[in-house]
Amino acid sequence: GVVVGGEEEVASCSLTDDRDGVFCLCVDVGGAQGPGDAPGSASLAASTSDGLLHLLACDGPSIRPVCQWEAHALEPWAVCFDKRDPNLIFSGADDSVLQCWDARAAGPASDPLKVFARRGVHEAGVCCIRTHEAGGDHFLTSSYDERIRLWDRRNLARPVVAQEVETGGGVWRMDWCPSDPSLLLGACMHGGCKALEVDLAGGRLSPLAEYTAHESIAYGVGFLGETTARGGATRVEVASCSFYDNQLHGWEFEVPSSSDLA
Repeated sequence: GVVVGGEEEVASCSLTDDRDGVFCLCVDVGGAQGPGDAPGSASLAASTSDGLLHLLACDGPSIRPVCQWEAHALEPWAVCFDKRDPNLIFSGADDSVLQCWDARAAGPASDPLKVFARRGVHEAGVCCIRTHEAGGDHFLTSSYDERIRLWDRRNLARPVVAQEVETGGGVWRMDWCPSDPSLLLGACMHGGCKALEVDLAGGRLSPLAEYTAHESIAYGVGFLGETTARGGATRVEVASCSFYDNQLHGWEFEVPSSSDLA
């Protein structure tokens, strides 16, 4: 199920109707989707292991289902609202399919409209999808095929891969820095953690740093903050975690100043 709240549960909603062996896999939070939505309301998108996607409305102290639909043939590991347009929802699954849905058609008797489905690009399951408010015409996907892909969606009906980079491990999670769209982190399972530079103008991804001190597979990574180091470089603080040994690590890397890159 989905639970909203801090230390205490504020609201919850079951997505599986007590179906044995069905689990919630991914949840993302989007903004209000229409002018009639109440102030402070939000939309939730979630996926379950039976291949379904779920759209829910969070209105203050309650969560209510809007609709659910059959989206993928296998487990949908990734669901993500478009940060530029909260009506769009991206999804990816173990069937290696990347899809986009328009939630404006969603309701109790109607499913969201499928905007596109891209098959044959990812060579294994799609693990994570990320968009950015300052991302322009680009979004990011990662996969068990050990690649991160930067997509160009100027033709939204058929987005194309602008560039892909190999990471040395399946990329279970990514974090696209909220305050700096040029910085990206990846938790690359057996490949450790990677920091990448995102060049949106040129449509390129470039390696910046890596962290390989986890003794188990790297399963999560996130930005903690930035400080200015000596010489004008930016020191970036990161937290990452690993799976089997339940370890949380803190580490940092430096981004050279623009004068150093010139």
